[in-house]
Amino acid sequence: MAAQFICARIGHTMFTNARSSMTALPACLLDALTDTLGADGVDTGDAIAPHHHTDWSGIEPRRPLALLRPASTAQVARVLRLCHAHRVPVVPQGGMTGLAGGAVPTPGAVALSLERMNAIENTDAIAGALTCQAGATLQAVQEAAQAAGCGVGMDLGARGSCQIGGNLATNASGNEVVQFGMMREQTLGLEVVLADGTVLDAVLPQSKAQAAALWHLREAAAEIPVRMRPINFDISLPLQAIGEFAERCVQALSARWPSQHSVRFGHLGDGNLHLSTDAWTLGCMEFDEAAQAVEALVYTLVAQASGSVSAEHGIGLHKKPYLNASRSPAEVAVMRAIKQALDPLHLLNPGKVFDPA
Repeated sequence: MAAQFICARIGHTMFTNARSSMTALPACLLDALTDTLGADGVDTGDAIAPHHHTDWSGIEPRRPLALLRPASTAQVARVLRLCHAHRVPVVPQGGMTGLAGGAVPTPGAVALSLERMNAIENTDAIAGALTCQAGATLQAVQEAAQAAGCGVGMDLGARGSCQIGGNLATNASGNEVVQFGMMREQTLGLEVVLADGTVLDAVLPQSKAQAAALWHLREAAAEIPVRMRPINFDISLPLQAIGEFAERCVQALSARWPSQHSVRFGHLGDGNLHLSTDAWTLGCMEFDEAAQAVEALVYTLVAQASGSVSAEHGIGLHKKPYLNASRSPAEVAVMRAIKQALDPLHLLNPGKVFDPA
């Protein structure tokens, strides 16, 4: 059977851009990393092979503070949590075949190699799907697919060294892209570790029926006003902060109104969080009073998290009082100047976002 094989779950990672000027890891961090990965999972100093100093980009080699080689998603998550807590930058490394310097260690950083996470976890010829870890080479995936009587809709000259995680990170194309599309089109789902060690799932439908079922769940959010008197929020935050922020919001709301009921949903791929709080559960307040109190609390938390008071709904009239929660006075002044330059008489949609000067 000839079928396109799709990578269904990848232990893939996203990392922080924090900077560090350290020349050596703190002993407590190194000990914790060694406890997590074992002595054979951590290399330092001259024990780090030159192969991990640079990729094929020609950029000057640089030895990382340590080379970390996790063997599972749980270990990746633990390593990221430790480095995040110590503000140590982490540079992911795959097959080191890149030409843009993406895997070259930065000053004060550790390198996290996925070479030990190379398992082909499952092949399903009937579903036309393959599950593998991020460190599996493209050639190993191709061979596993062929053994199941299928094929992979991608091929590269670096197939024996490049890894699936890197192929996904760069959305690689390859020799068969016209027929099968980029790596993104061939991916059913991902298991992702964020910069702070949070592990996420992302599921993509495998059939039209499953896609319809997922959309039914998403569109059911429109039924919220039937069951509650919602005070709605459309906010955005850095992707890695959304889960923690949502919990913090609910905790703050519950501390203020113990009987409160809130639901959270959205499209996390673009950092957009929708929060709806039921005004009926806040006590004997009129809706406008309840909305103002809840909005003041939530938008204060948004400002503290460096988020935005609007993700997709805009500012309009409703969010005018809260624009300063996500834009500095200098930024608002520039926005006003642009509006004034383009519409000096304030005749186009007057009163939205800004009041006429």
